[in-house]
Amino acid sequence: MIPIIFAQSGIFDKPEYDSFAEACGQYNVEFRKMEFKDILREVGRQEDSSHCWLWGSVEAHKILPLCRSMVNWNVYADTFYRQYVPKELFLNQDVNYCLVSDLPGILVDNTRLFVRPIGGDKVFTGALLKNIDTASLKRDLWVAKSPEKDIGAEYRFIVQKGCPYNPYLGLKEQPYRIVSGARYITEDEKIVQSFQYKENRLDPTHSAWEAAAEILLRCETYLYFANKTFTMDVCWDREAKAYKIVEFNSFWSAGIYGNDVSEVVRAIGEIYTEKKYG
Repeated sequence: MIPIIFAQSGIFDKPEYDSFAEACGQYNVEFRKMEFKDILREVGRQEDSSHCWLWGSVEAHKILPLCRSMVNWNVYADTFYRQYVPKELFLNQDVNYCLVSDLPGILVDNTRLFVRPIGGDKVFTGALLKNIDTASLKRDLWVAKSPEKDIGAEYRFIVQKGCPYNPYLGLKEQPYRIVSGARYITEDEKIVQSFQYKENRLDPTHSAWEAAAEILLRCETYLYFANKTFTMDVCWDREAKAYKIVEFNSFWSAGIYGNDVSEVVRAIGEIYTEKKYG
């Protein structure tokens, strides 16, 4: 069975589409870029949609009626994975939850608050409370709030679950494998721009990559709910002097930054064809 990546047009940048299409052509994966309504129709024609992967908006993942039988289905609700992953691995260990209507003032005990949505729908981007237009949010929206942290660089790692191929380590028994990693916020807290992506792509010897791999080993018995491809964001916690988990998300509605998507497509092709590309 040949896997199909349906890419929702108009969501991502052209270079990202191009990199996906090129990799798909190389690793026996079909690539179809189309409007979401057309994706609905095409997936509906499949007798078995387990080989279909949707790369698109969070809203598309929620709407797609067959998505629960697709291999990429998951909503990484904050309250869900925190039940299973060791607390000490998270940056925000002292997180609390409340409704937007119950958010306190900008300062609590002289500490600024960081707030973000807790569902998979990403209603807004997490930020300091003072920078969020709470008036534009629904009053009954649940959010996570925690004290501001002093952090350095932030990194996004693309993780494959149970794939038979690891491009760097060659391990078959490891249940979660990092196939790519990239810095998206620098040590001086600047967002990495698109023209800087390649220079901010990591290799397995980078300390953040090694730390992320160790975190996954500690999480392996807890991440049974994760879909076959997901992202794990980590950052450097200056106070703890350690790398910590920021959040997990589905890769299929996440930004790529400087990550090498060809390695993701390569692993997908091998899942279905049992062919090793070398």
